[in-house]
Amino acid sequence: MYSIDSGRSAVASINFVTCHDGFNLRDLVTYNEKHNEANGENNCDGNNENASWNHGAEGETEDEGIKEFRWRQRANMVATLFLSTGVPMLLGGDELSMTQGGNNNTYCQDNELTHYDWDGVNKDSDTHEFLEFVEKMIGIRHSQKVLQRRRHFQGRSRKGGNRDITWYLPDGREPQSDDWHNPGQQCLGYIMDGQAINEVSERGTRIIGDTLLILINGSFNNVDFKMPSHSSHMPWSLILSTDRSLSKNNKMGHLWQANDTFSMKDHSISILQLYNPKTRQMRR
Repeated sequence: MYSIDSGRSAVASINFVTCHDGFNLRDLVTYNEKHNEANGENNCDGNNENASWNHGAEGETEDEGIKEFRWRQRANMVATLFLSTGVPMLLGGDELSMTQGGNNNTYCQDNELTHYDWDGVNKDSDTHEFLEFVEKMIGIRHSQKVLQRRRHFQGRSRKGGNRDITWYLPDGREPQSDDWHNPGQQCLGYIMDGQAINEVSERGTRIIGDTLLILINGSFNNVDFKMPSHSSHMPWSLILSTDRSLSKNNKMGHLWQANDTFSMKDHSISILQLYNPKTRQMRR
């Protein structure tokens, strides 16, 4: 649940989902197997273990359900990357929804498999929307102090205040030992409290940030989360979600009070921010 303090800084590690070797992000959700025939080595080159999932069809498809699922899964991985403590590394081209056609070893390909398709962003609405999602996720990473921690979370409070991180189950309970070891428990929420960062700036001033609530539904079912309360008694405002239907239904900026129900689509992540009534908007 929490890191044991080894003296190693949280920013000593680099987090990434994809890199120059192996599948890029789009192919990671599009192919179960490598397709390296174009390399001229009878598909014997490249890694056979890609930890990928095609979501029901090998390669590109016109099935709208599969396409939407794949879009959401790519967004989930980008969100996970930029919400994680440590230094994020995004593979260039993943933000543009580039595909290598299932080729996971494109060292010899000087063509459309490896060239950036800048024009493609404006030709396809899903590609354009995914780029916008990545831009927003990077913006959240840059603006939120709780995502820029140099120290690992400890699950402790600062001078009797809120804990730096608090975990929640969909029913509002905090997970117990059995919950952490339950493979069927695929939904989780957590609060990163901006008042409990417990770090100082280069000038020695205390770092204070906004408080974020992250909700994760990794199951195949839609799940209702009971919204947790905060000591400030302020509501939560939705700032980004991998579930595109929330944006289309004008839920961005919508407020949820403690004990309200937040409906989570299967395989989705939502990011909420503690509301600031003094400015009638989210704290920046």
